[in-house]
Amino acid sequence: MKALAARLQLAKNIWVEHKNHEEGSKIYQTGKNLLSPTQSRDGRDYYSFMHAPVRGDAVIHIKELKPKHRFIFGVSSINTPAVKNRGRYRIELTDFIQIEKIPLEEFLSRHGKSIRAEIESGKNIELYPFRRKKDSTDEVTPAQKYLTRATPHLVELFMGAIVRRQPKRKRKAGSATGKDGGGNTSAPTQGLKHYLVNFEAKVSPRHHELQDRFEKWLEKSNADLRRNINFVDLRFKRGDSRSVFAEIKPCDAANVRYAIRTAIGQLLDYAHKESTDHLLIVVEVEPSLSDRDLAHRNNFGIAFPVRGGFEIAWPDTRGGASDSA
Repeated sequence: MKALAARLQLAKNIWVEHKNHEEGSKIYQTGKNLLSPTQSRDGRDYYSFMHAPVRGDAVIHIKELKPKHRFIFGVSSINTPAVKNRGRYRIELTDFIQIEKIPLEEFLSRHGKSIRAEIESGKNIELYPFRRKKDSTDEVTPAQKYLTRATPHLVELFMGAIVRRQPKRKRKAGSATGKDGGGNTSAPTQGLKHYLVNFEAKVSPRHHELQDRFEKWLEKSNADLRRNINFVDLRFKRGDSRSVFAEIKPCDAANVRYAIRTAIGQLLDYAHKESTDHLLIVVEVEPSLSDRDLAHRNNFGIAFPVRGGFEIAWPDTRGGASDSA
């Protein structure tokens, strides 16, 4: 589970394969390749999107096992970009992980309103995996496309669904907590699961509240703010005119470290696509010195609420002194 979560957090792009059949040959097996014709029947370059995936991107596989019975089936990584061979495009995949199957209809029923809201926002929905369902106010259905691209919001929903669906491992004798148990070695994993399900699998009101508070604090110093552009929660300029990408992470004291770890992967993704001077993680509670060190050693600033405003602690390599209200 940790390997799967890291893959989705650090991949530059997350693609979604919608597969409605599987032939006997190994080349067609889920997790082996992405395959499409090179052109449509009328000669149009309809499948040009196959040139977009690059090595290191991740793929979430949705598979139709029988008519109208679709499942989120597994995750793999792009190994090679598309090559043209015998009238088709082929993208080689690697490191396929099959998960406990998740009925797609169950996933869409749970998250339909949130997904529809993202569709209706009109932001970053090119090659979006889903579309609005006709004659319904809040339902969505899969887009009729073979390969689509997931937004960060969708990735969080997929990850939350995967975490919830996986069976709990049975403890071995002597592994339980207590004087003779030697401690619960699964506690970090359970903590990560709790954080992903309760804070990352959905956009909670706490996210909006924390971002609103932080923005109002920045506005007191006449900061130039830009909100929710290309998945970045907040962009602004420091007093020295250097640019900052900020990721907003609501959390509790018990899971602030997981919030920092998740934000690091997302901000690295954003900075890979667009250059910026600073990367900042905004958490909801004051982090411990160890948690601050996790951010600082990786050259991330960290901001948290203090009485009357916020404190921003930058790593020494990025400016030294903290900013506070």
